[in-house]
Amino acid sequence: MKIDKDLEIIFEEIIKMIYQQAKSTQTVVNILKEKYDLQNSRAYMIVREAKVYFSEWINDTKGDTLNECIQILEMAREKALEADDLKEVRECTKEIAKLEQLYIEKIEHTVKSEQPLWDLGEENDED
Repeated sequence: MKIDKDLEIIFEEIIKMIYQQAKSTQTVVNILKEKYDLQNSRAYMIVREAKVYFSEWINDTKGDTLNECIQILEMAREKALEADDLKEVRECTKEIAKLEQLYIEKIEHTVKSEQPLWDLGEENDED
């Protein structure tokens, strides 16, 4: 097995092939087998590890962005508190809770039921 590059660089190559170039897993495995002289099972394992690596990176990035949004909202809430703007305080608090998945907005659906042309459940016997 001749992997000369750092594994992280190989992961980045795999991620690029799968998510930017839309190559199938099998195609990527075949490329790895040829390029690095790997066995089929080892190539699949590296692709699997690359997907996990990418997933963890996405979660880390998403977490950083989420924390930034929460910090901005907390600063806005503090300014609203100083200005005695209780409506804005409530809205900021609600948005923070949504981001932290503590608040679930209640959505009501009204279903209009149409009356059938005939009623199968009741028989009207007039004797």
